[in-house]
Amino acid sequence: MNRFLIIFLALATGTGCKNDDKRSSEEKGVYFPVQSFIKSQVAHVDTSLYRIQKIYWDGVNSDTTIVRREDFRGLAKDFLDMPDISSDKLKKDYEENTGYDDMTDKMFFSYTTTDKEHEIRKQDVFMGSLPDEKGNNPVETFVIDLVRAKGDSVVEKKMVWDVDKRFSVFRKVTSGNSEKVSRLVVTWNDDRQE
Repeated sequence: MNRFLIIFLALATGTGCKNDDKRSSEEKGVYFPVQSFIKSQVAHVDTSLYRIQKIYWDGVNSDTTIVRREDFRGLAKDFLDMPDISSDKLKKDYEENTGYDDMTDKMFFSYTTTDKEHEIRKQDVFMGSLPDEKGNNPVETFVIDLVRAKGDSVVEKKMVWDVDKRFSVFRKVTSGNSEKVSRLVVTWNDDRQE
């Protein structure tokens, strides 16, 4: 994961200002590899001894269960199967904005597209503003907005990955006049209560 931080920090030079910095993919060169980072997180949990917990809400009822380590990868499928917008093929269609958020005291990289053909409409990367003991600004959270058309249905997902702790997927499926919502939260190294 440190090689991702080095690439990311090389891009982050000079982003401590409050104003957004908008540049095209050609000017930026490298986007933060969110999908690769998440894959490394999943690989880590696959080999860990964490107590993994799943909370599922179907719009009405909530259910909390303990998850076997072998089932974690399947639960993280939404993140693992999403398009990689840092690839040369996709990054040209995304605009990168960087900056600093005073309220959360975090640096951010935000990638957006107006191309309705792309499932990922927005992807945010949040980093702590203070370096860790190795001098790196730790990556803390990814937020992904995804829209997928399936037949006569539209699936919208708001996916959040809190590094080394938990992920959540809020899903809304709209079909005609009906709407169905659900939320999945999976925790593994998190002392927060849901």
